[in-house]
Amino acid sequence: MTNMPSGSPTFMIIDDNDVSRLMPRHILHANKYTVVGEAASGRVGIELMERLRPKLVCLDIMLPDMSGIDVLRTIRSSGWRAEVLMVTGSNDRGTVMEAVARLQGGSALA
Repeated sequence: MTNMPSGSPTFMIIDDNDVSRLMPRHILHANKYTVVGEAASGRVGIELMERLRPKLVCLDIMLPDMSGIDVLRTIRSSGWRAEVLMVTGSNDRGTVMEAVARLQGGSALA
């Protein structure tokens, strides 16, 4: 986008569901935010995050190749502290509690 305010946060969306990536992308673009990357798998998401360094990542917990929790663990172990919004349709209490335990300052579970 060309009319982005300087210093505007950058976003990345990691979700294997096309519709689940489309919705936040449209909301963010409508509010003049930049989505710098999208991925449908954890491994591609990690590669893009390392290269693009978004300020916020919208991360699905259930991905086809690895869990969003493992993605979060990998990026946190590298020392990178982007804010993460984890999303899930899962009602598995153990999965949700593990995600909550992994999230640190400024991150959330939706």
